[in-house]
Amino acid sequence: MNTIPAILLAILFNSYDQSVKYNIALHLLELLPQIPILSLQEVSVKCEVSVNTMNKFFKMIGYNNYNLFKDALFSFSLSFFIISIN
Repeated sequence: MNTIPAILLAILFNSYDQSVKYNIALHLLELLPQIPILSLQEVSVKCEVSVNTMNKFFKMIGYNNYNLFKDALFSFSLSFFIISIN
């Protein structure tokens, strides 16, 4: 199963130019620690794109909406934390 950071890094490494997808992936990687407290509107402003573009991006990477993306990120973070302390 791919993790969100791995998916975002794959987008960065597979982009030949600094496309919109590249820029969103880069911004999301930088914002990962803040994502749980940010709204979709705040994330779209920080990524310098519209809410509609963010929604299309989340669908492209396999999440139907921002809330599902946040839930998956939380699950990944929780499982990473549990593995780290064992």
